[in-house]
Amino acid sequence: YELHPILLAKSSIAKQNLSHRANVICNGSPLNILRERLFSGSSSDKTLATGESNDGNDNLEAQTQALFDELFLRDGMPDCTLSEIANVNPTRTLSKGCIAKCYDMSCLPTRGCVPEGGEIKAYNGGVRFQNGDTLIARITPCLENGKAAYINILNDKEVAFGSTEYIVFSPVDTMPSSFYYFLIRSKKFRAFALQYMNGSSGRQRVSGDELAAFPLTKPSHEALSRFDMVAKPVLEQFKVASLEINRLNALQQLIIASISSR
Repeated sequence: YELHPILLAKSSIAKQNLSHRANVICNGSPLNILRERLFSGSSSDKTLATGESNDGNDNLEAQTQALFDELFLRDGMPDCTLSEIANVNPTRTLSKGCIAKCYDMSCLPTRGCVPEGGEIKAYNGGVRFQNGDTLIARITPCLENGKAAYINILNDKEVAFGSTEYIVFSPVDTMPSSFYYFLIRSKKFRAFALQYMNGSSGRQRVSGDELAAFPLTKPSHEALSRFDMVAKPVLEQFKVASLEINRLNALQQLIIASISSR
């Protein structure tokens, strides 16, 4: 990237104020302006980046969640369990010692669907997952806090790993992967999961088998198709915005490094 001449200019400020200089320069740069637009600018910009907005009518995730609840969680007689329409903790191949992306518990957001941060390191254990999988924390207080994610930021057929305290859901047959993310974000599913928490105080967990027993009405192909036409592009927009934020963060670090070397 070609840096603006102002960012490369020598500063008369003492070296001990370098951190402050970097913050001042970067906070006023086009990079930070764009980041601010994505995170806290207009309602449409903020919605694109995080799925959150001050205006509920513009909240993409909330609207999609409302559609999910209307289509699949209305009052009715359950005729199946989640285990019949989902793979719970599916097998993903990743050999010990393989270098792979790792998203630990701190990476799972409490709002939105995209894992934050992550690192690349040797696999030495933990839950494995790939694109199209939905993760939910199974331990207190992470489950209560809403830690969950939809995985769509990996390369094709890439397998990543994370905490042993995740439960993973993936599609069966022609089920759309978006279904599981909005299911685990629903209030009804959260309430169901919390009632099965067990263990010592402060370290309670719920198991995959218990969540797999969640009762629901088997969704129709028509309803699934209608829902995925809305949910799939919403999840893709969140992915694109997240990748852009990561690129801007990397570029800001490049600017700071350039300043510090002068």
